[in-house]
Amino acid sequence: MDVLKTRQGRVTGIEVICNDTVVYVDGYNLDAGSVDLTGIQIGDVVEVRYIKNKYGEVLESILVLP
Repeated sequence: MDVLKTRQGRVTGIEVICNDTVVYVDGYNLDAGSVDLTGIQIGDVVEVRYIKNKYGEVLESILVLP
């Protein structure tokens, strides 16, 4: 069963691992999936929505907070 979750925090890293992009929010890693990360930078404070399922956690959306 997929569960939608929300998290706020600072982007602490963005990296590509085996053609998958991973975003780290306060050290917590999320698979970026097909979400466009254009304009997202390390240090930005963001709110992320992600799906948690038996395969892991996949980003659904990311919003830079003021």
